[in-house]
Amino acid sequence: HSFQTMAVISGYGPIITAGSFAATLSSALASLVSAPKVFQAVCKDKLFPYIGGFGKGYGASGEPYRAYALAMLIAAGFICIAELNAIAPIITNFFLIPYSALIPLL
Repeated sequence: HSFQTMAVISGYGPIITAGSFAATLSSALASLVSAPKVFQAVCKDKLFPYIGGFGKGYGASGEPYRAYALAMLIAAGFICIAELNAIAPIITNFFLIPYSALIPLL
């Protein structure tokens, strides 16, 4: 079995690779921008104790600079770990926390 089946049957294989990299980069950037905003909203609503300080926004649009700084520190820590199998369960929990907070509202 070839993992490059799409590149083999396409007209120009490198476009498939470039598209995969572009989609990955797009998803990563979307997560880096949206995760701090979701975290800010969770902190503003005081769903979890002791993290309310991250709910403060700055500027006219209420940018979550504190949450951005926390996301940067978490990302730097994950880069230092450099083991995807160790990181994946932790990242999954960060994505599931906002959804689990919505369950009581249903």
